Amino acid sequence: MRKKKTTKLIKVVLGFLHAWYNNRNSNTGDLILHRVSFVKKYITNDNDKYTVILAVQVFVHHIRNDTQMGRSVNILLLITMFEFVVQIMATIVKLFLEEQLIQIKDVLDWYEKRNSYNLVGFDKAKKCAQEFIGTLQSTTA
Repeated sequence: MRKKKTTKLIKVVLGFLHAWYNNRNSNTGDLILHRVSFVKKYITNDNDKYTVILAVQVFVHHIRNDTQMGRSVNILLLITMFEFVVQIMATIVKLFLEEQLIQIKDVLDWYEKRNSYNLVGFDKAKKCAQEFIGTLQSTTA
């Protein structure tokens, strides 16, 4: 039963993130962001909060791959794409923190200790989150 719930939560979060990402430059994207609270009904315990962070990790991994696929890219473009993904990651995590879908301790725990599910993209997502995590760590110190 737990695995089924985890899978459903990941699908809900990924669906929300993809809908926002595909419409981020329009009024629709703003409307989608304001509806993030619907995800809360799927979060019933601390494990679910971690599942939300894992879904963000998977999403960021796919965004990074999508921005690089099928292109021969020069180093300046790679840096720009990396900065874009860093900004996307920070935006998502800030929003989820503000809406209390997750807590700072959950994000720090994921960053410092976790890859227990061994999901794709952990190292990339961790690298993208590094600057934002530094900000979180300084606010909790």
